[in-house]
Amino acid sequence: MVGSKGGAPAPPAWYLNLVDDPGVHVQVKGDRFAAHARTASAEEKPELWKTMTSIWPREAPMALAKAPLLRRPPSGVPSHVNCRG
Repeated sequence: MVGSKGGAPAPPAWYLNLVDDPGVHVQVKGDRFAAHARTASAEEKPELWKTMTSIWPREAPMALAKAPLLRRPPSGVPSHVNCRG
């Protein structure tokens, strides 16, 4: 997930909430599970942005703005869907 508020300089409130309390419940279609959100590391971000912008090209400006990214789901769930660490 991209922690963006339409290109605003500050991250959205939901991202700050996840930083404070990273326990989440995620639903992807009919699959529901508990997960742990975390911000992707500087080393992880280039590959994640490559994936994100290939799926959603309109997010490319967020990559340049250094918007925070939340890390990948468990195996079997597409990596662009949720924020499991």
